[in-house]
This record gives sequence, C-alpha cells and structure tokens, in this order.
Amino acid sequence: NIRTGLLSREVRWRSPAGRVYALCFERVVSLRRLHSIAMKVTVRPEQDTAVKLRSGIDGRMTNDGSQHFSEGQTRSYDDKTVLQFTPRTVQSNIHFVISTVHRFTLDGEAVDPARSLSIVRRRMVTGFTQTLTAGQTLVMEKFATVFTTREPSAWSSSAGMNRRALTPLPPRVLWPGRKRSGTAYRSQSTARLSICSHFALPSTICS
Repeated sequence: NIRTGLLSREVRWRSPAGRVYALCFERVVSLRRLHSIAMKVTVRPEQDTAVKLRSGIDGRMTNDGSQHFSEGQTRSYDDKTVLQFTPRTVQSNIHFVISTVHRFTLDGEAVDPARSLSIVRRRMVTGFTQTLTAGQTLVMEKFATVFTTREPSAWSSSAGMNRRALTPLPPRVLWPGRKRSGTAYRSQSTARLSICSHFALPSTICS
C-alpha cells in the first residue's frame, strides 16, 4: 500500500508433510518515527499442530561476503524478552543500537509461547513454540528501534542511544488506520514498555 507504507503478503502454504497453513506477513516503517519498524506474522493452521517461529536480530548482513558490522555487544532485558545489539560499521565506524521485542496473541488474547534464546556471533535468535488447534489464529508482532551515531548531537554517543532506546516515550500510531490498544502497555518492564511505546498495537488484521 503506497499511501500507508504497509507491505502485506498472504499465502496458503502446504508443507512437505502435507500440513496446510494460511499465512499473512506485514511490515511497516514509520515516516513519523524513522527509528521504528513493525512486523507481523499471522498463522492459521487447517489442522492441529505445534507452530515453531524463529525471530531476533541478525547482524551478519554481507555484500558478497564482506561484513557490514563488527562484533558489537549483545544484551537481553526483561527475562530475555527484549533483545539488543550494539555493533558499529566496519569501514565508516558508525555505531548502532538495535533493539527488538515480540508480542503474541492467540485468537485475540495475549499468550506467551515457550521460548529459547540463542546468541552467536552478531546474531540473537529466539525460538517460539505454540500448540494450535485447527482454525486458531496465532499472531506474532515484532517491534524494533534503530538508532545510530548519525543522530543529532544530543544522542550521538553509544550510551546516549542506549538510553533513548530504553527510555519510555509517548505512544504513537504506527500501523496504518489502527487505534491504540489499551493492552499494549501493561508490562512492568521499562525496557519492554519503552520499545512498545514507539508503536500502536492493532487488533489482528488477518483474522
């Protein structure tokens, strides 16, 4: 959608084992909040199943094998639900603070899937597992913020960017045409709250 900036893809997929899933992928980057990115995956199986999702921060992007980022530091907050990676670019020495958090709903109700965190060089990945019955709808919303030392001088240090990424901000609407959900800000964690407060959490689009 060129007007709203929302990229959506829908597919009905049959696995090699013959299991069928309705999938919807959505992504939006805010022009109002240039540091904010929101992604959503909606999964609806046509049979009882256990869904496994993997998501996190991948700092291994390359151009023909040449790494963009140095090793950097990897951190987790709020019982490993908030992930943060603080690398710098190899040639231009631009420092980054990349933070992300996930939120899940099952048929519109908040749910906390079983999770496991794996951290290797320049990569943090969380595996999520949720059991579903046929026709249930699982939604994973992923929210990320990206700050760099190319910001205004007040935030141009790595410490300043880290404070800004983890400091609560006023809620803003990010998903096009959606109202802010009152359930988005119940977490007691300052880290999780600060990242989520960049966004408005919508009801499920692909229901």
